[in-house]
Amino acid sequence: MSAKPREIDLWDHGPLRRADGHKAYNSYWWPLKGDDFWLGGRYRGGWHLCVVPLNNGHWLAEPPGCHTYSRQFPTRHAALRTAIAHTLKSHRKGWNRTLRKPGPAELATASAWIFDILVREIGPKRRWKWRRALGRAVALQEAAHWRITLTQGRIKDDARRRVGEAPRKGKLAIAEFRRTLAAAEEAASDRYDGELTRDTIRFCHRALRVEKLRAMRP
Repeated sequence: MSAKPREIDLWDHGPLRRADGHKAYNSYWWPLKGDDFWLGGRYRGGWHLCVVPLNNGHWLAEPPGCHTYSRQFPTRHAALRTAIAHTLKSHRKGWNRTLRKPGPAELATASAWIFDILVREIGPKRRWKWRRALGRAVALQEAAHWRITLTQGRIKDDARRRVGEAPRKGKLAIAEFRRTLAAAEEAASDRYDGELTRDTIRFCHRALRVEKLRAMRP
C-alpha cells in the first residue's frame, strides 16, 4: 500500500520566517502591525515603505522589495535607509508607483513624511529637519491655493446658474450674454469677497513661510 501523498505548500519557503513566526504570503513578507510600516494615508495606495524583521536576525526593506529572494540587511537602520533612499529616488522622478501623476501638495506631503521618519528613527540632522519643515510648509501653501481656486470656481458657477445657458447663434445675443455673465460674476464676487480675501491672506502668509524656509537652507 502506497504512502499518502504529502500536500505541498507552494508558499512555504523553508525555515525562513518573519520574526513573528508567520510564513510568506504570496512571496511577500508584509508586517502585520507595529511601527515598522508607514503609509501616506491621505493619498490612494501611494507613498509607502516598510522594514520587516526575519527570524534569522536580518531585515527586508520595501522598496526595493520584500520578496523571499530580496536582499537581506543586517540591521533595521540599514534596511530603513535603503527603503527611504529608493523612495526619495522615485520622489525626485515625480512618481509614486501609481498610474496618476502626483500633484505638488502630494509630493510636499510625501517629502515631509519621509524626512520625519529620518529624524525620528535615525537622528535629528539639521538638513533633514529643514526638509521636513519645508515639505509641510509647501503642502499648506498648496492647500491654501486650492481653496482660492475652489472659491473662484464657486463664483463662476453661481454666475452661470443665474444667467442660464449661453445662446448658440447670434453675435448680438452672444455679446449680450457675455456682458450679463461678467456682471453676474462681479455680483457673485461681492458675495464671496470676505471668503476670497481670507483665503488670499492665508495663501500669502504660507507662501512667505515657504520663501523664508528656502532662504534658510542649511
